[in-house]
Amino acid sequence: LERAEPGDLAFLASPRYLSYLQRSAASVVLVREEFLAEAAGPAVRVVVPDPHAALLAILPVLYPQAVWEPGVHPTAVVGRGATWEDPVAIGPHVVLGRGVRLGRNVRLGGGCVLGDGVVVGDEVEMYPNVVCYPGTEIGHRVILHAGVRLGSDGFGYIPGRGGSGHRKIPHVGRCLVGDDVEIGANSCVDRGSVDDTVIGPGTKIDNLVHIAHNVRIGARCLIMALVGVAGSSRIEDEVILAGQAGVSDHLTVGRGARVLVQAGLPPATTASCCGPRRRCTAWRISSTTSRRSSPSSPMPPNGRRSIQKTASVSGTGLHTGAETVATFLPATAGQGIRFRRVDLTGKPEIPARLTEVEALERRTAIGHGDATIHTVEHLLAAVAAHEIDDLIVELSGPEPPILDGSVQPYFDALRLAAPVDVGGQPTMLTVQAPFTMTEGDSSYIVAPAKAFRLTVTIEFPHPLIGRQAGTFEVTADAFARELAPARTFGFTGEVEALRAKGLIKGASASNAIVLDDRGGGLANGGRLRWPDEFVRHKAADIVGDLALTGARIRAHIIATRPSHTGNVALARALERAAKRTGRPAMDIGRIMDILPHRYPFLLVDRIIEVEGDQRIVGIKNVTINESFFQGHFPGHPIMPGVLIIEAMAQVGGMLLMGRFADQDITDKVVYFMSLDNVKFRRPVLPGDQIRFELEMLQFRGRTCRMKGMAYVDGQVVAEAEMAAIVTDR
Repeated sequence: LERAEPGDLAFLASPRYLSYLQRSAASVVLVREEFLAEAAGPAVRVVVPDPHAALLAILPVLYPQAVWEPGVHPTAVVGRGATWEDPVAIGPHVVLGRGVRLGRNVRLGGGCVLGDGVVVGDEVEMYPNVVCYPGTEIGHRVILHAGVRLGSDGFGYIPGRGGSGHRKIPHVGRCLVGDDVEIGANSCVDRGSVDDTVIGPGTKIDNLVHIAHNVRIGARCLIMALVGVAGSSRIEDEVILAGQAGVSDHLTVGRGARVLVQAGLPPATTASCCGPRRRCTAWRISSTTSRRSSPSSPMPPNGRRSIQKTASVSGTGLHTGAETVATFLPATAGQGIRFRRVDLTGKPEIPARLTEVEALERRTAIGHGDATIHTVEHLLAAVAAHEIDDLIVELSGPEPPILDGSVQPYFDALRLAAPVDVGGQPTMLTVQAPFTMTEGDSSYIVAPAKAFRLTVTIEFPHPLIGRQAGTFEVTADAFARELAPARTFGFTGEVEALRAKGLIKGASASNAIVLDDRGGGLANGGRLRWPDEFVRHKAADIVGDLALTGARIRAHIIATRPSHTGNVALARALERAAKRTGRPAMDIGRIMDILPHRYPFLLVDRIIEVEGDQRIVGIKNVTINESFFQGHFPGHPIMPGVLIIEAMAQVGGMLLMGRFADQDITDKVVYFMSLDNVKFRRPVLPGDQIRFELEMLQFRGRTCRMKGMAYVDGQVVAEAEMAAIVTDR
């Protein structure tokens, strides 16, 4: 108002500036009705309910944006598999990595760099020199100003000691930017370490802002100049962070809070407003489509699932070459996944469990001897993707058919069989704390997550593969889109060696991707379904192998060079380290019906798994209230080793008594006859939960030999072999 000249348009929204109206030389002023009668000032006044909103509507008319011309500048570099929906404008010296996907009406200014696999929604504008690292996903109607950096590694190091250098923490998460976000010049949003960094829809970020790894920012936040938000913090919806404010790591800023200029939130602080708290939400685009989904709290699991109708597939086995029909049949709640060999006498059943794993070279085989079933991973991946808990799979041969080499035919068959809730509580494996494991060349990082997510990296010395990486949500819909169609693959140079081992007898170009070692392409003129089909298939293999846990997985698994051997080792580690929930196989009441022990010598709290008469898993929760801690040792409580073995023996007794389930056991008792190879690996302390796993080695008459292992947080604390006998009291 005070600087307006004749011919200018001005506006007045607050009585604080009424004096400026009285002196203004503007030709037209937008005002609220209460200022219409003011005598002094410009005579032409346009009455509007909200002058600010009216100005927003008028300015684009008075100052229209420059019309952009669609097309790809000749200096742009476009990687293999990059796609877009016309129209787009790709400016000079733009670099698009492999597999980049752009929506409609995307404008990329000069010098922008989008790494491999970046996904960009519709109506997105990037000013010059924006960089999006691999793993970045951007929603619709997003504006990124010059110099923005999305998805770079966070600043994470393990400090060196004694003169050693600092060790960098790998960052394998993503950077997810929701719809209608605007980010100012030279701001940086790091990707997650083992989780994702999320910017919620409608949030606006000013220039020179830094958002660190694993931060989750809610919807419609305003984050203004020189703000820093440290790693793993949570900013809920409609928060305002003003200039030079700092938020320390692992904090929560509640919905609607205001953190003003040069304010700081140190550790152990939670900021909030007086209104009700709500969960932070944000939108993201999946790694392969522009369909939106919302990170959310874990939904309560639905009941156990089976199928309503019978379904079959038939074809040739990849490794055995046998013609086989695989038929899916409904099963009752609690039965689990079981294979039935209808081609063998007695139709033996083999449970899809880790204890049945027989071979892992180039496939996963379960069962033993003539009843061995080869290459179960594709079929089990489809079962796990549908979250089917109880199923009978009848096989007319030793190997499920390979079909087209992907999981798709099995997934489709189960979909047509109509998965249905059959009641009962599903078994869940939920990771409570991160852990790592290595098996040969395969390495894995496992982190807590509310859903099942995979980040997979593979590397092969072939020009069509090289180094590929991808992150995938394992839900039925996402699996169908992103993983199910990916086919198994092999190389021409290894065919003879594998056939000499009795493998790939049924392999052909119609059921596998065959890579030419010498020509660097595909044999027999084959075509890929995605440029990164190889890493997608490896991800599907992980889903199938982990199904042998007999549980639904809730974890983020970061796999590097995964293999069947590594996947099965990971499944065993998950069983020991993750929290298993679901209805126990036997609660304390049932245990007391079988064992004669009572307090303080009943050392088993529940039985969580029973696999026929071959294997059992039991739990003992160790608390400071245990009677033995009064004297072992005061001030330094440690569970006596002999009691760890006693608890193991009680779990073993439950397994042995299961052999006599069809008899009256009220007058029977288990005596242990010998202990061998007893080893104690680490102390057991108050607060620990001991997981006992016992396997039947030999059973004859009323005597048996068992091997037992005791774990705390996935680490062995004790082991022993024991012999026992069932006798009358």
